[in-house]
Amino acid sequence: MWSSEGMIKRFDLSSLDVHGRVFTESEFSSLSFNKTGSRVVYLAERKTRKGVSFFKQNPKENEEPGEVYRYRESWGEQLEKCVDSVMCVLDLTTGSVTVIEMPENVFCSKPAWCGDDLLYFVGMKTFPFKHGAIYCWNRPGHLMSCDLTSKEFSCHTPEGKSVYMPSPNHETGNVAFLMCDCDGAHRKYMDVVVFYPQNSTLLPCNKDGVLMVSGGILRVVPDSCFFGQLSPSPWMDRENLVVVAYEEVQSLVAKLSTQTGELEYLLDSDKDRVCLNVLDQAGSQILLSISEVRPPKDAKQNVYFCDLSSTSCLDAYLPTIARSTKCKYQVKHFAREGREYNGILVSPGEDILDLKTLIVFPHGGPHSMYTTAFRPDTYILAQLGYSILMVNYTGSLGLGSVSLNTLPGHVGDIDVKDVQHAAEDC
Repeated sequence: MWSSEGMIKRFDLSSLDVHGRVFTESEFSSLSFNKTGSRVVYLAERKTRKGVSFFKQNPKENEEPGEVYRYRESWGEQLEKCVDSVMCVLDLTTGSVTVIEMPENVFCSKPAWCGDDLLYFVGMKTFPFKHGAIYCWNRPGHLMSCDLTSKEFSCHTPEGKSVYMPSPNHETGNVAFLMCDCDGAHRKYMDVVVFYPQNSTLLPCNKDGVLMVSGGILRVVPDSCFFGQLSPSPWMDRENLVVVAYEEVQSLVAKLSTQTGELEYLLDSDKDRVCLNVLDQAGSQILLSISEVRPPKDAKQNVYFCDLSSTSCLDAYLPTIARSTKCKYQVKHFAREGREYNGILVSPGEDILDLKTLIVFPHGGPHSMYTTAFRPDTYILAQLGYSILMVNYTGSLGLGSVSLNTLPGHVGDIDVKDVQHAAEDC
């Protein structure tokens, strides 16, 4: 722990020997203080005994004979070190750690405090398999909570849903999170949902998007379906959230009303085609990163602080940023077979495009997207005299849910033909 004067306290978790490796993977990890700042929650691997051979003489107490080659399923795809999670609460006064075991077939992700004794987290299902935590956003899971006083777990969302980014409001006790169906595209547009805690039972969802669930009410924020994320500590006040939404070729920061669903962007989407992201947030005060294909001549202009209590639009407040003139770019719009899509063409300073030096970038995914945020590789290639076309083909994020759902079943056909058409149409 650090203060403005330096390090004031240090905790050696390995010496306590109550759990395994601490998770640092962004898909699962958390390091969150409770309301009074007396405890910290984090995730770690469950402590297990080391597997050794049946033939080892005099195995140690922490060794398990015959388990040396036992297969333990991990999350795979760059998460092969993540096998079995436990939620750990560090008491900053005593230095002790309380280890909370998860229910069967539940993997804990992104725990967050609500007050001092209640933790909300995403309970990801591990049955029938764990694979798909990074690139598949439609993994089955629930919004769950754990009362540290009673050590009881509760589940607050129905079956067949994917849940991400639970963010409790310490003032009201309400929890905002993202939710979508488990079927269809592996990355998709998600609804912003607010959980209002109160005693109730599970009832069918009505036409207004209100669902009675165990321990409270779920309410889908009207017209809030978008691709993006909640900002860190997204609650501005009792009713408004800060979100990052991806649209066309930009990431934009917006204020979202949980009552009306009104989305108020902090920047005109056509203003210089810049990309905004939230680095940190404390109530209405947010720290933004500002990025564009052309880097600024002064790196300090990449970061901007604003207070949303005094302004709702940054157009009049953002400084004029002097950017590199060593490359230029334009957003290109294409159409094929009645479907519209786009691309970003980055080129050297010359006005004439030489197709002999054109490099075409199709993104992976396939449900992903290119934005106008700065990329070192495209900037360097432009300095070497190449032009780069980054294609957001049909099915890319940022083009809407209709385009997104067109691609499944046609991967390798629609996307490939869109890229070829874009290259020929430049």
